[in-house]
Amino acid sequence: MPQFTFPTCRIATREGSEEAVLCMRDGIVFAILAPASTRNDRSGWHLHVGFGPCDREDLIFADLNEARRWLDGIVSAEWKGD
Repeated sequence: MPQFTFPTCRIATREGSEEAVLCMRDGIVFAILAPASTRNDRSGWHLHVGFGPCDREDLIFADLNEARRWLDGIVSAEWKGD
């Protein structure tokens, strides 16, 4: 089974840029996560934007392992991709 990888990147903001990770599997970007602390007082990772089956709002993951489990589940259940 293909695994999600989380290459680091920076995303543009109105104030400059911030740290983020791409959520990729087989060369396909399914989501972009940013540190949750930039959005609120919680720690972890905030779903900045999701694509395809990961198009959701206001999700926060305690860590990247929790995000990986969610991504694996949602993509396995809903992705009809190539």
